[in-house]
Amino acid sequence: MPAPDASLAEVSRLAREMAEAVCWRDPGTGESCAWYHGLWPDLRAVGLGSSVSYHADFLAQAFARVRKSKPRVLVSGAADHAILAHVFAACDANAIDCEVTVIDRCETPLRVNVWYAARAGRSIATCRTDVFEHASTVPYDVVVAHAFLGYFQPERRRALFRHWRSMLAPSGAIVIVNRVRGGDPSEPVAFGQRDAEVFSAIAEAGLRPSLDEAALRTQLDRVAVYVLRQYAYPVPREELAGLLADVGLEVAISVSVSVTANDRRIGDIGGVALASNATYACMLGTR
Repeated sequence: MPAPDASLAEVSRLAREMAEAVCWRDPGTGESCAWYHGLWPDLRAVGLGSSVSYHADFLAQAFARVRKSKPRVLVSGAADHAILAHVFAACDANAIDCEVTVIDRCETPLRVNVWYAARAGRSIATCRTDVFEHASTVPYDVVVAHAFLGYFQPERRRALFRHWRSMLAPSGAIVIVNRVRGGDPSEPVAFGQRDAEVFSAIAEAGLRPSLDEAALRTQLDRVAVYVLRQYAYPVPREELAGLLADVGLEVAISVSVSVTANDRRIGDIGGVALASNATYACMLGTR
């Protein structure tokens, strides 16, 4: 199987090219999420997107606790192929043959995941749906959510955990990785003006060498929208354990991963989804 990020350049190209045509569109405004799904792999490629690889050791530990030899795994939300790639790697590390379903409301990451799975010699199921509308006639053994909770206010997060729990097998588990931070959980964090300017300049410098002029212009247009629209609701660490407890799960593993600025270009920029200056809570909830 290819290394999780070995295909990032190809995934970036795929997402870049298909996003305008197949990305989800807001039924009210008609605007698509191409500014996000068409851009995210490129941001990761230039060090401006958080990486699932920071949490690879935790995922391997979490899947070591899975009680099924062939678990049914739900990947709940996917910006690109990275979560799936690391689930495959974690299962391989534990000699587990997993059966994976990836859900997202947008077609772009689903197609990227199908492409990656085929390249890895695997097959997966996908479902284009809002997470709250997803249901399965066969329960899942593991639900995996990475950097997903920040899109929901606290009340919706509680409802989300209850929904995930309703789809779990009796011995199932929830695997959560999410950035944690202080602040009012009901007030979204967004880019400030200075951070947006720095982020945009770094993105342009990183993208320019690898893209032709037309592709560069498209991606810079997407960056301009990204710094205006990207947001995350603060998720306190203590809330995660409480959410698991509320649905009858115990915290079997709890790990903190801190990523400090390792690039002088970034410095102390306080954006909402950077590969630096962040602390992540990684938790496994089990019966």
